Amino acid sequence: MNIKKIHILFYVMVFSFSIVFSCKKDKVSPTNKPYATIEPLSYFPVYPGSYWKYVNANNDTTIIETAPEYQLDFYTEAGQHTSDTFYVPIYNGVPIWGYEEHTGSISYGGSYPLATILSETLPVWQSWIIKNWGAIKHSRRVSAKDTTITINGTDYYPTIVIDQFWYSGGPPNMPMINKRYYTKNIGLIKEDTYNFIDSSVVTKEIIDYHINY
Repeated sequence: MNIKKIHILFYVMVFSFSIVFSCKKDKVSPTNKPYATIEPLSYFPVYPGSYWKYVNANNDTTIIETAPEYQLDFYTEAGQHTSDTFYVPIYNGVPIWGYEEHTGSISYGGSYPLATILSETLPVWQSWIIKNWGAIKHSRRVSAKDTTITINGTDYYPTIVIDQFWYSGGPPNMPMINKRYYTKNIGLIKEDTYNFIDSSVVTKEIIDYHINY
């Protein structure tokens, strides 16, 4: 074999090797970083594919479900700051960020779009605003912690009780909207809804549930 043929063979091998290497490099090229997931928390374990069934005094039943999969969600604060995007569970059609619900703007100024559902760390009687229209505000507060709630002979413990009320100008005019009871590793077990006009109360209590861990 002469020198010219050796050179030609050498270049062919180098060219073939470069093609193979290029193909392999394309296959292992970096992909976009996946979105993080905000997992449900213990007093509100709204994992995808879960449900909770309730009954009231009239024997009417209500079922609250979560979407079968996590979904992407983000929010824009005050029309300017945009949050990171996360996978979150969808509870009764509402995106849930831990103990916060993405329900839209909480004030006439279009400020913060997440409302706190409950808190494990705040002391009893500590309150926070969830909606603010100037003089009229909707707030929630912790009214009991580490308590036991008995429903149809079953004890639910530990339970956190959250009051929701509205006020205009502050106490004493603070009509109650609802009282919700959240049990660890179950979620909402009971809800009292108040009609401040006629002082009636509608109560629904849990009768069945499935947490899809």
